[in-house]
Amino acid sequence: MVDLNLIWLILLTLLGSAFFSGSETALISVNKVKMQSWLEEDNRLGRLAAKFISSPSDILSSLLVGNNLMNVIATVLIADLIFQMFPQRRELSILISALIIPAVTTPPILFFGEIIPKSMAREHAGRTIRLVTTPLLLAHYILTPIAWITRRISSRLLKLAGVSDQHREEIFTRKNIQRVLIESGRNGVLDEEERNFISGVFNFSEITVREVMTPRTEIVAVPKDTPAEEIAATMSRSKYSRIPIYEESLDHITGIVHVVDLLGGAEHGQPILHPVILSPETRKADSLFYEMRHRKCHLAVVLDEYGGTAGIVTLEDLLEELVGDIHDVHDNTGTLVKIGRDNSIFVDGRTRFDELKDKISLPDFSHGVETIGGLLIAELGRIPEPGERFQIGNLRITVLEATPKRVERLRISQLDSPQSGDQDGDDDGIMTIDSDDHPD
Repeated sequence: MVDLNLIWLILLTLLGSAFFSGSETALISVNKVKMQSWLEEDNRLGRLAAKFISSPSDILSSLLVGNNLMNVIATVLIADLIFQMFPQRRELSILISALIIPAVTTPPILFFGEIIPKSMAREHAGRTIRLVTTPLLLAHYILTPIAWITRRISSRLLKLAGVSDQHREEIFTRKNIQRVLIESGRNGVLDEEERNFISGVFNFSEITVREVMTPRTEIVAVPKDTPAEEIAATMSRSKYSRIPIYEESLDHITGIVHVVDLLGGAEHGQPILHPVILSPETRKADSLFYEMRHRKCHLAVVLDEYGGTAGIVTLEDLLEELVGDIHDVHDNTGTLVKIGRDNSIFVDGRTRFDELKDKISLPDFSHGVETIGGLLIAELGRIPEPGERFQIGNLRITVLEATPKRVERLRISQLDSPQSGDQDGDDDGIMTIDSDDHPD
């Protein structure tokens, strides 16, 4: 006679196997951004997310141990059930053990303990984790000692096979992922825009705030005691929706004013000041970006090594390093670099050398400047005037626009050789500037 309690135990072990295998699949499949958001929840779900993010192998090894235990117990119970169903066939016990039991036990464990729960958990990962959080944490605490022993044994065996923990952790390094991106581009898996975006995410942690900031000479700001009407007029002229407020000089920026604060009218003629973040210019862009998001601040003041204001950087500036140019209603839609009909290029004086290197061949200089306008100023020791022309190696540079403070716009032509004359046939008034790699 078949024991009904045995059948119930078999069903419970299959349910346990489904629980462990489904939980494992859900944890691996869940959206990682969603899991990061769970960290803010002060409950069991938040604790589970924190444990999995900090040490995923601990949780997963506990689930694997639990799943294997359930499968082994289910196999033993099903075998016992078969022997109860055929009590008079003891002479066939060896045949039953060798052939019939694996054939009978594998399908229910495979379908009800693995395939079905894993498929459901993969489709509804977030909902599954919320449902099993409490029993999953309980099972983890109970099975941790066994899981720890199995991890130690497997680690020793892997070391004997010549595979170290460090080697396993180096699979997803920055260099390896960038190699995958290059191969994906070659094989057509990712287009250029997608590849550039992903590369931008990885390079974001290498960029300093100094490379992104608006320099001090281009900051539009107003003194602290400026009436709201004048601030509004300054915003209208500059097309900026936020401008800094300073006391005495730009080295003492006390806050920023948003155009929204001026719409309803400010009390006593003075606008509301929003705090700013102070950041050294050597700080990494990603670090400042996360702080600005956390503090809900849209503008940061960049400080030089002496504590003075080197520039400002906005949240939009940092976002553009990640996703490319962001144009709003106030942005100038023109580009920094434009190509003329004669293949000469028209550039903004603020254009960095790395933006030009794929368009023209630039000589080497040791001034430490980053922009083409800064190069001319460093070479001349003054601000060049509109109409002045210079030759650097095989480059002919004409200043089109300039202000008393900086070079606004330039025209650059590439000659066939450093000795070539002007393309217009006029060499008068051209100053030659020697680069570091230009022969004497």
